[in-house]
Amino acid sequence: MLATRASAFNAASAASALAAAASSLAALASALISSSASSNMYANRRFLRSNELARKVLSYLPKELGYTHVLSDMRFIEYPPGGHILPHVDGVRRDQETSSGAESTTSFLLFTEEIPEGEGGETEFLESVDDDAKVLFGARPNRGSILLFPHGVAHRGNCVGCWPKVLLRGDLY
Repeated sequence: MLATRASAFNAASAASALAAAASSLAALASALISSSASSNMYANRRFLRSNELARKVLSYLPKELGYTHVLSDMRFIEYPPGGHILPHVDGVRRDQETSSGAESTTSFLLFTEEIPEGEGGETEFLESVDDDAKVLFGARPNRGSILLFPHGVAHRGNCVGCWPKVLLRGDLY
């Protein structure tokens, strides 16, 4: 299921629309206040709440995937050279914007920067959250691409080389 969903976003129309949006996202990220308070990562996070951006992200996703809502609470994550995140699973978030209070099921990473092959920064999906866990699948950041995966899937962000890794991280159902 993971590989199927990841490959669904190689469609030319979605990729070009997301790549065009990446420039405006990078400008938005730079205007937000940064926070680096997390013990499992070396990165800066910039939090925002935007219903407009959530609707825009949802509009780029193929309807066939069945997602109906992107939560408005999102964050930009900027990994400087040497930046990384240790193996972990993402937590569920409750939707505060709707009366249903639905829980998110899926994480998304929308990459706003390209990282050349060999420069690190891959998101690797793992058999478990152990440091020596077997890698099941890896994805190199490509500007304008989006990666979707269930919250319970173990993953890590590999150490970034000379090129910074910048992404928009959010949740959906």
